[in-house]
Amino acid sequence: MDGTPLAGAWSAASFTAIGAAVLALAACVAMIRDVARLRLRKQVLRTRLQEHEAKLDETRETVSGLKALIEKSGDLYVKLDSNGIILEGSAAFNALWARHADGAKVYFEAFGTLKGTRREGSVETVLADRTIRWTFTTIGRGEGSSVVAVGRDMTAGGDSETAVGAKSRFLATVSHEMRTPLNGVLGMVGLLRDTGLSPEQENYASAIDASGEALLSLINEILDFSKIEAGKLEIASETVAIETLVEGVVELLSPRAQDKGIEIAGFVHRAVPAKIVSDGARLRQVVMNLAGNAVKFTEKGGVGIRVETTTDSILAITVADTGIGIPADRLAAIFEDFEQADTGVAGKHGGTGLGLAISRRIVERLGGAISVMSRVGAGSAFRITFPLVPADGADAPHKAPQVLAGRSVLIVSPSPFEAPFLAERLEDLGARARLIASVSDAQGAIRDVDDLIVDAALGHKACVALAEAAGGGGVQRRLILLSPYERRGFGSPAEAGFDGYLVKPVRQRSLAARFVESSAAEVDDLPKAAPCERDATPLQGARVLIAEDNPINALLARRLVEKLGAIAVWAKDGVEAQQVLLGEGTQRFTLALFDWRMPGLDGLQAVTWLRAHEAAFNLPRLPVAALTANAFEEDRQECLAAGFDAFLPKPLERESFLTVVRALVRPERQAA
Repeated sequence: MDGTPLAGAWSAASFTAIGAAVLALAACVAMIRDVARLRLRKQVLRTRLQEHEAKLDETRETVSGLKALIEKSGDLYVKLDSNGIILEGSAAFNALWARHADGAKVYFEAFGTLKGTRREGSVETVLADRTIRWTFTTIGRGEGSSVVAVGRDMTAGGDSETAVGAKSRFLATVSHEMRTPLNGVLGMVGLLRDTGLSPEQENYASAIDASGEALLSLINEILDFSKIEAGKLEIASETVAIETLVEGVVELLSPRAQDKGIEIAGFVHRAVPAKIVSDGARLRQVVMNLAGNAVKFTEKGGVGIRVETTTDSILAITVADTGIGIPADRLAAIFEDFEQADTGVAGKHGGTGLGLAISRRIVERLGGAISVMSRVGAGSAFRITFPLVPADGADAPHKAPQVLAGRSVLIVSPSPFEAPFLAERLEDLGARARLIASVSDAQGAIRDVDDLIVDAALGHKACVALAEAAGGGGVQRRLILLSPYERRGFGSPAEAGFDGYLVKPVRQRSLAARFVESSAAEVDDLPKAAPCERDATPLQGARVLIAEDNPINALLARRLVEKLGAIAVWAKDGVEAQQVLLGEGTQRFTLALFDWRMPGLDGLQAVTWLRAHEAAFNLPRLPVAALTANAFEEDRQECLAAGFDAFLPKPLERESFLTVVRALVRPERQAA
């Protein structure tokens, strides 16, 4: 009993001490854990710091490498603060800006697209002796922002000229390498289609042909752009028959348009001189590009090309359509390099985005300007204007014969371009023309006119009804307006109650002839017949030497020559061609075709040797045409200077070859 209280007291003190010890131990444990966490955190931070430092080193190396690359390339690099103060710049930049210390400040912040805290874009600086194109990034916003920009000298001069020249040579080489197999593709398709195919096979062959032509168009666009960049776009000054040019474009594009169920028409106002001074090929290229685009992006309605004078000294060509239109925010951009109105539409229709940029550059070289008006869903109108220079002897506007003076003509058509143009043409011929789109409205107007023109697009039943009404109303002449596609399905115009027909697109000469002498117009409006028998084999009995190292291209040329009635002799290269001419004699041949690039002895060397050989032995000149995939104008000039008589770019086209044959092969030599 005596030990119990003592034991109890000791036990309480012990527990108190133990409790304190436990608390102290817990605190120590917590402290140890905190220290461990801190050490771990420190280790993690150290690791991350090392990683960031490594990445920073990589970034520094990358930036250093990029700066070195920029320095080596001669491009310009500059970094500016938000006040436009230069923080650093490349040697090329410093050297350039030292020469232009009085100006040329560029405030990049005002341009570009905002992306978070960054603004990106491009801008040009025009200096006294050059133009600089900048690509820039604005980092941050407000006082702490800075601008990093890289610029390129866009002026052809110095190192820039060397670079542009190198690029042009590269593109010429690439063009040659692309055109050579493309010549094989298109040529073989042509031979295949001559063998007699089933409808299904013909469809496949047509698809291959269309794809090849599209690829060729892209190659030509890239080459044109290259020539423009290199400053090698030559502008000729020649007499151009403007109405012939427009009609040629319309007729070339009309099958494509009519296949889509739309129309294409052209009109030259009577105030425009019949002939002007310009570069016919380049002007045609621009009009073809604008009209081709219009056809591409128009699904209903049509396309119209109108030529007129806005003043006595300005010629205006407008290409309008009823197509999809262009968004307002894209109207300016579409004339820039590689730009298109809408990327979604571009994906559907394709193209490089260079056509309008090239057209703008050509028009500017012609001394003019190009503009566009458009509304989404309501069509577009591209307009080019340039100084009007009438050709000698064509100062006065062309005057159409007044064969319809005093006559009234009613046109019934829903056409957006063909019918209005037709009405203006009739007025040029002296008639009073009235245009009505509705069949019901036309019924009451028929009795008051001398002549009636009805569009087959109204439908066969409506056309027959109008012809019957005209027959009972005293109308003297009833004509039906037909496209070649409608011509096949409409049947006989006479059976439908018409006196004759006009084929869309209507030409001014055809229209005048129709009202003067129906037989003349009938012949003029009929689809072009195949070449007459006399022209079917213009090389009958002739011998043609073909020097071509590519077996496929050689086969194509041989087959084309043989189809024209000649005997083809193939030499696999320039050396073999030389041996053939020495062995058989140049007079044994009517014509020679030399490929430009051949091993051993190329085309230029071969023709140079041939001309020297002819001069040394007093031999008659053998006509020689160059076959080449090089399509630059300077290539053509080089060929002609070397002694070639003609220049035939690949892919070799039958009509181009026929033109050369007719020009070079004299009847007496062919007979010999």
